[in-house]
Amino acid sequence: MDVYVAGTRVGPQPIQTRERHFLDNIKVAQVAHQKNLLWILTRQTDQEVQAIPSWTGFNILTRKKIQISEDVVGYLPTINAPATELNTVFEIMNQSELVREELQLETIVVVMDQAVGQPKFVSSMEEERASRETEGRDQKEEDEQRQ
Repeated sequence: MDVYVAGTRVGPQPIQTRERHFLDNIKVAQVAHQKNLLWILTRQTDQEVQAIPSWTGFNILTRKKIQISEDVVGYLPTINAPATELNTVFEIMNQSELVREELQLETIVVVMDQAVGQPKFVSSMEEERASRETEGRDQKEEDEQRQ
């Protein structure tokens, strides 16, 4: 593992914990619920001459120029190895999986350049998929024979 780490990457601040995101999301959900209720009530006042915009327009007007959706981006440590090597691609995937587990996320997005190990990686993934399909068929045949 040490061979892959060339040094610390300078980037964004550390990613917040799951608990902190949960608390922030509760506050955001409460504000959103209050705004939705306010919109519903104000739309009921004069239904023939509407001074209150549609739901989307209302939310844009009342958002106080705060970003509607915010993403958190983090960087993995630098890997000092050829990007086109299959081992490097697998190391990136393994590191991403460790981050996903540590942050208790259901999924994690890994973005790579298309040329990064594509021929080797794609063929390896296709071989693995074919192997799983073969194993699945073999298991199905065994189950059918038992019955």
